[in-house]
Amino acid sequence: MDYYFSVAGVRLNIRTNNCLLPEYVMQHDVYRHFFSFEKQAVPIDEIRVLLTDEPCAADFSQGDKIFDSNSSLTIYSYKNNRYIVDRFPPYNSPVWIARIDFPQDMVYVFCNPELIDKTDNHLIYNPLSYPLDQILLMNFLAYRKGAVIHGAGWCRDSTGLVFAGVSGAGKTTISNLIHETGNGVFLSDDRIALRDIGGRFSMYGTPWPGEGGFAENRAALLSSVLFLKKGRANRIRPLKPAEAMQHLFPVMSIPWYDRIETLQILDFCASLIEAIPMYELTFRPDKSVVDCIQVLLENKSVDCGFEK
Repeated sequence: MDYYFSVAGVRLNIRTNNCLLPEYVMQHDVYRHFFSFEKQAVPIDEIRVLLTDEPCAADFSQGDKIFDSNSSLTIYSYKNNRYIVDRFPPYNSPVWIARIDFPQDMVYVFCNPELIDKTDNHLIYNPLSYPLDQILLMNFLAYRKGAVIHGAGWCRDSTGLVFAGVSGAGKTTISNLIHETGNGVFLSDDRIALRDIGGRFSMYGTPWPGEGGFAENRAALLSSVLFLKKGRANRIRPLKPAEAMQHLFPVMSIPWYDRIETLQILDFCASLIEAIPMYELTFRPDKSVVDCIQVLLENKSVDCGFEK
């Protein structure tokens, strides 16, 4: 059985061996726009994935542990491959192990046989969901002038804005306030993928939403990035490059455990700052901030505390 999972112009061509993805994957409110049984539009890039119930033969534990979530996820580097290992009770052995061959674009996912419903060979859990799908995209985009940002992405006509911020900064709040106006479309309210394709920066919806549940498999040209800050009044302040970089680092998904990928994403951040206007948006959590954003869209420098 073949499946296709597409996000940010990247298509995962998923081939299964003796096991099938859970049927709910195709109907899930978040993932249903991203999974398909048929190839859709021609992607920009592809990753080949083999999903199998065969045991992973490599003794990856002899390699270097490069990441440990202190909960269930661990990443090892072993013999020029990267192994992502997921463990959680009540299983004694890993639930799944993903062997990643980057940048050659091949991934093997070894599933614990205990996860398979033997009556129909369907997995009772989808390993190709969060966090593995996000890790794959983050690592893959690092080699393709792209990155994943903690931000809500909104587009209206040909204009795309990213409202970036750490947890609690107000991404869901501002998403709901703008959504209530019925103006434009939110691609996500928590994670947005950014790409530089031929010198044009685009933003993409992802299947990893926040509390608002916005998750659209769509793209838009990126026009501005606004870093959120809650306050008593609405104010938009343009950021100088050094300030923009300080704001950008905390909200970018950067694989600090990999030197090459980190440098690639840092280069991408520098290009992003050079090409895309960046602002600090201090806002009151009410509908008045929508008028403030409208001022920015209309390129005005009056009202709403807009600073030149």
